[in-house]
Amino acid sequence: MKFLSHFSLPQSLCFFALILFMVVILNGRNRSETKIGCSPSLKLPLGPWKLPIIGNLHQILVGQPHQSLRDLAMKYGPLMHLQLGEISAIVVSSPDMAEQIMKKHDINFASRGELLAAEIVTYGYIDVGFSPYGDYWRQLRKIFSLELLSTKRVRSFRSLREEEMLNVIRNISSMAGSEINISETIINFANDVVVRATCGQKCKDKDVLISSLKEVLKLAGGFDVADLFPSFTLLHAICGIKPKLESLQKKLDKIVESIIEEHRETRSSKLIKTSSTSTDDHQLEGDLLDVLLRIQETGGGFEFPIATDNIKAVFMDIFSAGTDTSSSRVQ
Repeated sequence: MKFLSHFSLPQSLCFFALILFMVVILNGRNRSETKIGCSPSLKLPLGPWKLPIIGNLHQILVGQPHQSLRDLAMKYGPLMHLQLGEISAIVVSSPDMAEQIMKKHDINFASRGELLAAEIVTYGYIDVGFSPYGDYWRQLRKIFSLELLSTKRVRSFRSLREEEMLNVIRNISSMAGSEINISETIINFANDVVVRATCGQKCKDKDVLISSLKEVLKLAGGFDVADLFPSFTLLHAICGIKPKLESLQKKLDKIVESIIEEHRETRSSKLIKTSSTSTDDHQLEGDLLDVLLRIQETGGGFEFPIATDNIKAVFMDIFSAGTDTSSSRVQ
């Protein structure tokens, strides 16, 4: 069946389990709709006919999803309603409608949808990428713009970037006459720069950290049928993605916790040595993690306190954006 070709074996089992428990879901449908805020009284755009339980999933996954959406939009217009399981979705397919949403009504659409993978990896949506739009998100954005990614901060890592580029040139020179994988070389360069800018000179668990994060992003970027039925918690156990994500998250958390503790110890020893001088705390910052720890210790003049889990979530943002994005662009 072409419809099931979009599902892995565990996902197919999930789908059949969903059908098997159809009666259970139907009995709780009203409760589910109330929970996710989809009221029958809402005035929704036109859309294709819907099946019970799965909604329009069968129309999206019969072929290539983007082509299916195009064909449906040509029939139902540039603003179309789809029911994807328990999730009510609006599909926008015209520049004018997109401008209305992205510019004139952007605040109403500023928050991202809730996904199981994002909830696990971001410590419950407390990172800058998935936290709901509001005062806390604005504070995180301010920390990024004024502290972590300011012009002064980026310039402070110039020597680091130059040193890593020199290492790349030396490695290429030493391999004269041999085949060189340019993509792999550039990706390794980007990873080394991100690791040093975030963690400092050395990170003994760098390879494990990056490989585990890549695996998490791979799982998070895939299709999880359980995300379309948030009230049916049994699906998460059947699909098997949740246990995998939780296992990887525990591994990542252990590594990041160790890195943070090492930085705290280093900062404490430096503070003791410089306590007799008028050294500014900013001078103790050798990397981005030091900046976050300083904000945690002093408050940084921000409204919300920064806990260790907040630091970990931001740490994951920096790593995923710096390593995975660079890798994707090169490939």
